[in-house]
Amino acid sequence: MYRMSLPVVAAGLILLVAGCTSEKKSEDVVAAATLLPEKVASAGLERSSEPVVFEGQALYEHINGGAEIYHLYDFVEVAATYYQRDETEIAADIYRFADADNAYGLYSTLRPDEPLTVNLGVEGFASPSSLDFVKGSFVVRLVAYDESAESAAAIDGLGKALADIIPGRTEPPEMFSRLPTQNRIPHTDRIYAESFLGQKALKEVYTRTYALGGDTLIAFALRDRGGEQLRQWTSALEPSVEGEKPGGYDFDDGTTVRAVDSYYGEVIAGKKGDLLLGLVNFHDSHRAFLSSWLSALP
Repeated sequence: MYRMSLPVVAAGLILLVAGCTSEKKSEDVVAAATLLPEKVASAGLERSSEPVVFEGQALYEHINGGAEIYHLYDFVEVAATYYQRDETEIAADIYRFADADNAYGLYSTLRPDEPLTVNLGVEGFASPSSLDFVKGSFVVRLVAYDESAESAAAIDGLGKALADIIPGRTEPPEMFSRLPTQNRIPHTDRIYAESFLGQKALKEVYTRTYALGGDTLIAFALRDRGGEQLRQWTSALEPSVEGEKPGGYDFDDGTTVRAVDSYYGEVIAGKKGDLLLGLVNFHDSHRAFLSSWLSALP
């Protein structure tokens, strides 16, 4: 694995970055660099370089492509360093986001299908030479330079130590509690920062995937207090999309939209209080699943 040099960038806290919102005042701000100890005795590791901090748009200096997705989730800063034990070296990055939901959102874009999960923070996944997990407003990414047993043990020990140090919640974002639990496919919770279903109006969308009667469905939820996102979405339906407003569902009166799209399949959605909820790849055989979900909500 190629070792990238880390240019020195002045460390500090930036609460506002270009294109990002300010951090929630309810959450204590902890600089990422302070979470990288000089020694990790439990893993026999020592830090071999001073942490280097990249803030806001400077992330492009650290990531060779792909920084845009981090900014979609209100990236604030990343602290990067290396740990070493004999010939084993681990690159350690701690990314800080504006809040815990955004951190989980970025993590959910990194998680592969059928991940090898680890019990760190809210959730984590591993490979023979890497470990990623999310806790609070932070996403940790650890990478080794080979797939040896020594590197795997070092990554595991460093990950556990950092999970103990990093502050923040270990529960998934609260919005996921609004989605059904029955028939869920594990480790499919995801947050879309924007353009869910290819629609600009559908932002900050929480999704989960389900296996039901041989079909794969995606349930989604987003906050839409005044109904503006629903209005923008329905007004933007392409001519090739057949839209209708059927009755007989447990959405709020007059808010149900059912559309057939050549790419995403059939989608049904509607308002339930302050939420916009829906199912992707829906057809009438899933009506009981939809009704059970909606009727269980307050």
